[in-house]
Amino acid sequence: MDLFKVDFNAEYNHVIGLAAEKFGYDEDLQEVLKKALPAMLEGHSHEEKQLFYKMMSHTPIVVVDEDSPVNKKELERKYFGNINSHIIEGAHEESIYDQLEGDGSFNSEIEFDENANVVARKQYLYIKRANPEKHRNGYIKDRIDLFKTGINVSHLMHELGHAWCSEANPLEYEDGVLKERCGACTTEFTITPNGDGTYTRTRTGVTGLYVEEAFNTEMELEALSKYLNMGREATDALFKTGPLIKSNYQGAVSGVANHILTTPLGKDFQNYRLTGDKKYLDKINGAIEKTEAHQRRMDSSNESRGKDQVFLEPASDSIAEFLTRCKNVYYPDKENMTPFEILDNALNQSFDLGINKLKFDVFDDKSFGQYKALSYSALSDAYVPINQARDLILGKDSKSKEEQK
Repeated sequence: MDLFKVDFNAEYNHVIGLAAEKFGYDEDLQEVLKKALPAMLEGHSHEEKQLFYKMMSHTPIVVVDEDSPVNKKELERKYFGNINSHIIEGAHEESIYDQLEGDGSFNSEIEFDENANVVARKQYLYIKRANPEKHRNGYIKDRIDLFKTGINVSHLMHELGHAWCSEANPLEYEDGVLKERCGACTTEFTITPNGDGTYTRTRTGVTGLYVEEAFNTEMELEALSKYLNMGREATDALFKTGPLIKSNYQGAVSGVANHILTTPLGKDFQNYRLTGDKKYLDKINGAIEKTEAHQRRMDSSNESRGKDQVFLEPASDSIAEFLTRCKNVYYPDKENMTPFEILDNALNQSFDLGINKLKFDVFDDKSFGQYKALSYSALSDAYVPINQARDLILGKDSKSKEEQK
């Protein structure tokens, strides 16, 4: 018997019971949460668990029937209330990411007073549930049999991960500039008075979105293997052979996070996600800035495109035309971007390439070669500086090209 092993189940169940009573959770959701919390929180510190418990206390989980359309306006009215009638949303460019809709989502809103001061931050997450009576066969039935519930457990843990990593230090607001943090992702807005008692809120930038999705997906997959009491390899196989379906972040994007977590910088990325403390971001940037890959990137003469987030339109043209646009759109302004922002840009490119590849049924040899070259370039921008930073930290020679792949 391990005298030093603590059973936290009573603690988890207490937290779940309080949330269930407050938000009216049914037995099905409660049973899922009783397995999800240990899977997500095992190995985390007391302080990190307290952040999760605090998040659970004010973040309703809304279970939506899979056949019902998700009415976000209705959910916002219910969980955000009648707020911000004096706040006008400014126009902003939408990315492919903005247009995606999955089986769940974590959503938040800032409440402002009449002078555009922040009053509160409200949030909820929704998750879809399949009806077993409607699925007598097929992969959804197999998924229901695997989890013993119609709730999309993997996606639930993904959205809980975003909410958890948004709990500490979520907002910065100064001189009309609002920054809202969700894990490694920071969204920036300007709040501009219109002179008539109203204000315009305009989204002006997003940084770290794909870093956040990469690490959150990796966290989801680790938690899922514990939830199912299976090894990671066996869990990953469920996405290849069924009944689980890969998300858009699994594979190339989450693979980068999986690799970073094996390096000395892994803990700094995790700490930055959970706390928002800039000292961890400074450590990440400082380590990568010392690498040969980063210095070479700074000295290169590629065309600059500014430091804003990349928006590549969905493929609607020929393969060749799409690849030409893709090649031209991903030139970061290297002098004004931090290593963290360049990493996010590389993951952004990898994500968009993967999404757009699905839109083409056939690649000719030349186009497929171009696609592979762009994909390799994006992943090299992610892996090479990380590997060189790792080797510098560990005092190793980082010259081996094989190690950089």
